[in-house]
Amino acid sequence: LAEVTQVLAGAAACVSVDTGLSHMAAALDRPNVILFGPTDPGLVGGYGKDQICLEASQQQPSGRVVEPAVFADLTPDIVWQTLTSHCFHPED
Repeated sequence: LAEVTQVLAGAAACVSVDTGLSHMAAALDRPNVILFGPTDPGLVGGYGKDQICLEASQQQPSGRVVEPAVFADLTPDIVWQTLTSHCFHPED
């Protein structure tokens, strides 16, 4: 955990799922896009500055096979756009 903490502390921003690492990023005041599948961000979401929750729908779009299926609609483009538009500021 100490090594992971060092990496997170030095990160410009991160993308995580709803685990302890997302809470560690929030505690370290690192901008973070947190991907939520079936869990409720209102119950376990990251709190603090620049903690952005993205919720996946419960339906897998046709033609895309993603494991786990719940994350199929959270494409890399959506995650990247959210990260760059919400977590980076002109003064950064």
